[in-house]
Amino acid sequence: MSAPNPESGSIPPPRSQGVPGKWVIAGMFAFGIAATLSLWVYWYFHSGPFHPLQKAIAAEFPKSIPRVDGGQRRMHKGGPRLIWVILRVPFKPEEEEERSQEVVDRVVELTRGHLTMSDWDQLNLRLFYGEPERVIHSKDFQLPLNAPVEPAKVETPAAESATKSDE
Repeated sequence: MSAPNPESGSIPPPRSQGVPGKWVIAGMFAFGIAATLSLWVYWYFHSGPFHPLQKAIAAEFPKSIPRVDGGQRRMHKGGPRLIWVILRVPFKPEEEEERSQEVVDRVVELTRGHLTMSDWDQLNLRLFYGEPERVIHSKDFQLPLNAPVEPAKVETPAAESATKSDE
């Protein structure tokens, strides 16, 4: 180490004892890669059991961009085991009840075919239709999965008038 030069009146800059900049940059890249990898691995194993169902729904309903997830809510441990399905449809689900019910029935069939029903209590299904630059129309359905399967009954005006005329 050199002593200060009294004649020049300046003190030399102290020697840096820190980490060189190239190692800081390398560390930042390593941390970023490790964080990304850990999130990818977590998400892959968390959503892995639902990939076949998600692919089946995507094949059945093209351009629907399905998302399937499952589990229990953290706040309600011991509560119902839920499956969440979010699905884009090409119509306003709250206005077209019959088409919505057809989609719901088919998603329930696919769910029963791709997951073990004894592992799940309820299916939460959200159908949505987004108008560009406007509001998103959606309708939610909560369906028990451990109940016996019953076909959906749709009442038509002709059936109702026939029943009334018989009375």
